[in-house]
Amino acid sequence: MRSLLFLLILLLLQSCSNNNFVIEPVRYPNEKGDTVEQTLVVYMMAENSLANYAAYDENEIKKGVAGLPAGCRVFAFVDDREFPRILQYKSGEDDILVEVVKEYETDVCSSDVAVLDETLELILENFPTRSLDLVLWSHADGWVRRDKKNSIQRSIGLDNEKNTYSNSSAIVMEMDGLANVLENLPVKVRYLIFDACFMQCIEVGYELRNSAEWIIASPAEIPANGAPYDILLPIIFDNNASPGDIINAYKDSYDNESSGVVLSAVRTSALQDFATATYGLIGKYFPTSKKRAYPDVFSYLPGGNRSSSQILPNYFDMNAIIKKYSTPDEYEAWKREFDNLVAYSTASDYWYSAFLYRRIPVKHEVYGAVSIYMPQLDNIELNTAFQYTEWYKAAGWDAAGW
Repeated sequence: MRSLLFLLILLLLQSCSNNNFVIEPVRYPNEKGDTVEQTLVVYMMAENSLANYAAYDENEIKKGVAGLPAGCRVFAFVDDREFPRILQYKSGEDDILVEVVKEYETDVCSSDVAVLDETLELILENFPTRSLDLVLWSHADGWVRRDKKNSIQRSIGLDNEKNTYSNSSAIVMEMDGLANVLENLPVKVRYLIFDACFMQCIEVGYELRNSAEWIIASPAEIPANGAPYDILLPIIFDNNASPGDIINAYKDSYDNESSGVVLSAVRTSALQDFATATYGLIGKYFPTSKKRAYPDVFSYLPGGNRSSSQILPNYFDMNAIIKKYSTPDEYEAWKREFDNLVAYSTASDYWYSAFLYRRIPVKHEVYGAVSIYMPQLDNIELNTAFQYTEWYKAAGWDAAGW
């Protein structure tokens, strides 16, 4: 969940106007545009407590579009407290043009994968591209379901269907549905960027192993301001830039702030081999008979979180877990596969947890910037939900007795 640490900053920024941004009238596409090399879609599920931050990020996108090379397109789907709309950002001679591609006359549920599918279909059908990058923007819980009664759900996105700031009774997006949408697009997603909390977990990554070339996300909570789009857009559209350049610029933007971030870029083509490398260690060191509690292991939500509406795990750091419990030779062999998977990572010295109301220091000597769920005997509800993930069998948790 994005921290509310920057709310005051946001309110101050919203009180200012920028006269260099021009919004064009509604235009429904009636013919296909030329095929371009690269397109970015920012999909904002903001019909929740983050609604105000959507406007803040829209302004950052406008700034970031200025000076982008030819052959680039930038779109945003925005569903906040108003009716949803699809916007295209263009850099003109004097102004940044914001063109309303579609304005919905009624509300839709942005966290319904069918709406995401329809949005991407509209954009790709009318504005063809050879390469697609996608940002998914909202609250998130990683692999964990939002509703305790629905153990199948692995969630990103909250849509309360009331056009309010509330997070209660919200609909969320499931990872298997997301994977199905992305795998069936006419163009492969290059960067799948989660501007949301807890999404860089091995359970989500494995579920989306065929959905994108790279998954860029955080295993921890991120600040409410999220990604600095004005800084990141030129890097995303730079053919010479790497995923590491993206996450480093993201992290550097918070170096002088009162919060920080942990980020990584996962190479999805390495996920299958990585699951194989992990399988033997799970059965050897983490069967039910071990009854481990994992004291003092670095995690991204120490102690987890329990409330009337949800239960969240510790989100243990995967590298820290394997390093602590395997032999040096086993760890060295496993770490080679891990480094191929997590090709880039970065971290501030700490990040702020809105759940725990405090800053949490990063253990730079052990962090790997990807979290893992570790079943424990007293976590019956989470253990049951965990069984619905594809990672559960692929990594050998079922064979370990869980």
